[in-house]
Amino acid sequence: MMEEPIHKSEDNHNPENKIKLNYKSLGLRVGLEIHQQLEGEKLFCGCPTEIIDTEPDLKIKRRLRASAGETGEIDEAAKQEQLKEKHFVYHFYKKANCLVELDEEPPHNVNKEAMEITLIIAKLLNAKPVDEIQFMRKTVVDGSNVSGFQRTALAAMDGLITTNEGKIGIPTICVEEESAKIVQKTHEFDVYNLSRLGIPLIEIATSPDIHSPKQAKECAEKLGMILRSTGKVKRGIGTIRQDINISIAGGSRVEIKGAQELKLIPTLVEYECLRQQKIIALKEKLKCKECEELEFLIPQIPQKNKAGAVHYPIALDDIFKNTFCNFIKKAIDSKPKTCRDKGSKEYFEGNVIWGFKLTGLKGILGTELEPNKRIGTELSEFAKVNAGITGIIHSDEHLEKYSFTNDEITAVRRRLELAPKDCFVIIVADYKRCEKAYYAILKRLAQLNNGVQSEVRAANPDGTTTFMRPIPSAARMYPETDVPPFLAAKEYFGRLKTPELIEEKVSRIQDYGLSKDLADLLVKKHKLELFETFVCKFKNLKPSFIAEIILPKLLEAKRTHNLSDDEINRIDDIKLEEVLERLDNGEINKQAIEEIFVSIAKTGKVDFIKFKTINTTSSANDIEKEIKQIVEKNKELAFGAVMGIIMNKYRGKVDGKLISEILRKYI
Repeated sequence: MMEEPIHKSEDNHNPENKIKLNYKSLGLRVGLEIHQQLEGEKLFCGCPTEIIDTEPDLKIKRRLRASAGETGEIDEAAKQEQLKEKHFVYHFYKKANCLVELDEEPPHNVNKEAMEITLIIAKLLNAKPVDEIQFMRKTVVDGSNVSGFQRTALAAMDGLITTNEGKIGIPTICVEEESAKIVQKTHEFDVYNLSRLGIPLIEIATSPDIHSPKQAKECAEKLGMILRSTGKVKRGIGTIRQDINISIAGGSRVEIKGAQELKLIPTLVEYECLRQQKIIALKEKLKCKECEELEFLIPQIPQKNKAGAVHYPIALDDIFKNTFCNFIKKAIDSKPKTCRDKGSKEYFEGNVIWGFKLTGLKGILGTELEPNKRIGTELSEFAKVNAGITGIIHSDEHLEKYSFTNDEITAVRRRLELAPKDCFVIIVADYKRCEKAYYAILKRLAQLNNGVQSEVRAANPDGTTTFMRPIPSAARMYPETDVPPFLAAKEYFGRLKTPELIEEKVSRIQDYGLSKDLADLLVKKHKLELFETFVCKFKNLKPSFIAEIILPKLLEAKRTHNLSDDEINRIDDIKLEEVLERLDNGEINKQAIEEIFVSIAKTGKVDFIKFKTINTTSSANDIEKEIKQIVEKNKELAFGAVMGIIMNKYRGKVDGKLISEILRKYI
């Protein structure tokens, strides 16, 4: 569904339109769930944790169904997924998969290294391990796991981290198997890549102790830093995911899935606060007769109730038979055929055009809940998830963008018997999906009328969110009988060694006289050990200069001379050590560094004799004579131009400062 903006929204990315909310008065509560992939082997087999995106070796088709959990009930989120009636196609790779991923073989013994990494992280988070780590099955029937469930286990509890705005509890630390990677989604089926399935995944959940968007980002950054400090987690896009649980006073807990970028977290928190505020303000204002009669309506075309009033939806195909609207034209091209099912109920194959009114809701569907997302968008997205339709059209939009004529709109209003305060909705799809979409739209309106729904929403790149499914419940959990418990006794936990945290490393190497940014860069690029080795070896060079040579100078040479990655990779640690050794011995001048780097990048080697430093003590008189001669030959040139000529002769061999001092004697 495409809609024109009602007004220019306040945008978190635009400092001039910064959203200003009083989070304390709103009663904001935020909790994070961090999911981080671990390196090594998969959790329940010896397959590597490499994700492959090439043509698969095998394709397997499966259907899944929801089963009751330990409580004897079926989870609501699982029920919703099963109602989509999809089948799933799985891409299998011999290099990264085995029969465990296909659920054709029981899981092997749990990966001990992954369990140890999980417990080390728990130790870094000041958490207490459980005595016995027992895996459970969590019902998942969206196709992301071939078995229809995900294996997950509680490893530790009651951890704690500290931020600038206060302490944040870590109630649970779990280890679980990663899901399969989505390749394609359609109305009938989804395609998944199995190479990702089974990678060890640590899940860290915080308490709702976060009370501002800034603190949420700081918390995620700190947890990410602790995870990276182990050196045992996977790096790159998609290897770490943040889910955000948000609520305000009078609202409900909403879980936002898939916040991949840290910088997006504050925006997601702000926009969800706005959305909940707007819904709370609209409570009891979304009442309409159609929603109240939802449970009594059986959508057929047309149907009348006892009072003789027409129930909706109503067919509009004839009104739009000559329309200029491309969206509608495509539907008309597939003419419906009337058929009969075993129960003798009339239904249609092919696309139909339905319309129905919403009594007294004129203007309401255009109400903005998030920047550029309205109630109409909410209805469209809810219908898409529950019915698989591409979108809806409603009368609170700018209908001229669809190329409708005034006669068409007037005919729709008459057909649907609209009063001045009513609005209408048009659905275009096959009969079965139209029926589901109709119920979904009325159901969503009824939900919004009751206030903020506790649900799972997907993060969008602009910071807005889209409905995904209801919040899962405890009904989806039941014991795993194929995996023996993993003992995490206090003695075992106590013997585990924790690594130095990245923030501690940065603080420590700043004592060498490095700026925080430079220290951060060395640690981020895994050059700390190399730096400290060089500092110990080359006593005549300042540590800050060594740090500059290892990274900033190298990156500057790459940028200035447009060097490729392959070329810059020729300047490896061994070459850097050789350059620093000659600098330390005084054999070459600091000003020759850039040219030396370019020479190594282009040829893989360097002629250090070419850059050998001239002994300025014994040759100072000769250098001055040479400079004097150059000045006399170029009397018409300015200081800078003459300096350039001289530096071309002596660059890398004589300090530029000395040349400048001599030159000023004659110009």
